[in-house]
Amino acid sequence: MPPRLRRPTAPGTALFILAIFLCGALLPIRVLAQGGATVSGVMRDAATDQPLPYGNVVVLGTEYGGMSLDDGTFIVTEIPPGTYTIRASYMGYRVAEKTLVRLRNGTMLRLTFELEPTVIEAEAITVFGEKP
Repeated sequence: MPPRLRRPTAPGTALFILAIFLCGALLPIRVLAQGGATVSGVMRDAATDQPLPYGNVVVLGTEYGGMSLDDGTFIVTEIPPGTYTIRASYMGYRVAEKTLVRLRNGTMLRLTFELEPTVIEAEAITVFGEKP
């Protein structure tokens, strides 16, 4: 039986295969690092404990925020790491804030905002009209 001849491989081929393997192995780590933090929770009326639908939740100093659903729950995702103030607001209620909230990649923070009803005061409006 004649000996099998092996074709010589270029040294670059082995390095190329190794580079592909390393990129594939490190990709999931890179994707997880970009996930950011998630803040979720509920907005309620402090007096009645009823949910507040369609309220606003904002991470101050960023473009991140969301709206509460019919049951008062909200979720804000992919927030970059940092220390923030998170504000909840609803028409006819005082604004509520959670300050110095520290978020890291992968953090899943749950908050409850209990907003107090308030009276909205406005300046008087005078309307003038003439008969045609």
